[in-house]
Amino acid sequence: MSRPQLALVASLAAFLGLGVTVLSAAPLVSTCDPVEEGGAEKIVCQARTMTGEAMTTIKAVDGDGQSVSFTSEPYTWTANTTALYFVVQTSELGSDQLRRVATFLGRAAFPVGKRKIGIGTVDTGFKERAALGAYRLQVTSVARDVGDASPVRANPELVDYLRDPILKLGNEAADRKALVIVSDGASSAAIGKEQDIVKLARDRNVAIYNLILTRTDRQQSSVMSRLADATGGATRDVSSSSSDDVLELASSFFGLIENGQVLRLDARGLPETTDITLRATLTDGRTIASDPMKISRLTEDPFHIRIFDQLKNNTIALVAISGLGIGFAMILLSLLVPRLRRKSATVDADVDLPEFDDSAPSEPHNTQHGGETQILFKSWSKAVEEAPRGWLQLVDSDQPPVPLRVGSARVGRHRENEICLMNMSVHRRHAVVHVSQDGVFSIHDLGTKNGVVVNGVRYNQRDLADGDLIELGEVKLRFVADEDNLPPSAAA
Repeated sequence: MSRPQLALVASLAAFLGLGVTVLSAAPLVSTCDPVEEGGAEKIVCQARTMTGEAMTTIKAVDGDGQSVSFTSEPYTWTANTTALYFVVQTSELGSDQLRRVATFLGRAAFPVGKRKIGIGTVDTGFKERAALGAYRLQVTSVARDVGDASPVRANPELVDYLRDPILKLGNEAADRKALVIVSDGASSAAIGKEQDIVKLARDRNVAIYNLILTRTDRQQSSVMSRLADATGGATRDVSSSSSDDVLELASSFFGLIENGQVLRLDARGLPETTDITLRATLTDGRTIASDPMKISRLTEDPFHIRIFDQLKNNTIALVAISGLGIGFAMILLSLLVPRLRRKSATVDADVDLPEFDDSAPSEPHNTQHGGETQILFKSWSKAVEEAPRGWLQLVDSDQPPVPLRVGSARVGRHRENEICLMNMSVHRRHAVVHVSQDGVFSIHDLGTKNGVVVNGVRYNQRDLADGDLIELGEVKLRFVADEDNLPPSAAA
């Protein structure tokens, strides 16, 4: 085979996806942007894992490998804004398949907290069914319409309809943005169009998720999977799985997006342009890193800060200035010490003050490990006359169960929480329990180290069913949806 023919074969292999043609995102997906906060410049970084795995530690380094100081907080749907646009294929699907997709949407497209949800469907063309920021009732109505729709024969190329939703997400004020493609996984998009979509999404910090819920007789390809890999998203294929697996994906899906940390780096001392790399350790001990991110600062450090940085790089000048400083200090001390000695003779002895620990709430001593856990709760925002939708019962305790009504309640050991668990193994702000209008119960981890464990498995977010065992640290709670399952004293 001639050299030109070999080149042609290599090109065709790349176009067909037989080689690595699209750059995959790093396992630690990160974005960093400089901002002004309180008169100081900060670099705000979003860091998450592609698989939803939890991090135990994270650090930031500059282009020289030097650590950069920062503060961080866990990413949660109660404090941070996530914008998601669902592009849903409704053509080429049978009635059962449409109902399967509708079931997924009804559970996954859940605008709770600060989440913003949008939905568009594709049959013979694209139609926006719910704009970003739609209310829960509108999203529920769209899901119901999808399940009730009549099958339509068409051959949609979904890649042709991704540009507009990506632009909508790019214009949205949100901390994290995701385009969620729900389809049969088929595509015949040209490599050039695929690369255009990848560039458009990456330029706007939009991650693409490829969810395959059904299979049709259309020819399968890896186009959608490559779009997800290249933008920091993920592919999940449950087309041959049970309906329970579809519901499980809908319940755990947000854990792929709403995990990790939000970092605020101190920009002081950094050069005008620098590379920032984030490195994290996972719970299994593995270390992952982001791609280097080039940051251009908004402001310039004051003159004295720049002089100090220059001195740090000039050892001789620094030693000379240090010597002058020490000499001046010795002269000053020789003048002040005699005066201080005379003054100290008339000063009363200092009184030792007790240390104050502001890391723990002011709670009784029985909140320590090994003590009996107490559970306290406040009235929810709804009127107390409203009948509870469910209860949380402290396991192996005769304390009354906590009634759950429509809305959200934060759980933790601090008294400011709606549900206070007085046990030191529980974080101050540990989790949020949400009850929707249509009776769906869910629990959401607030980025804690102990996490939220349901029936022995740790989750970032999990829908609850009657009888589920919830573990927050050492505290075990039983979720009860059926009043008949409450202990007799509690039911009375």
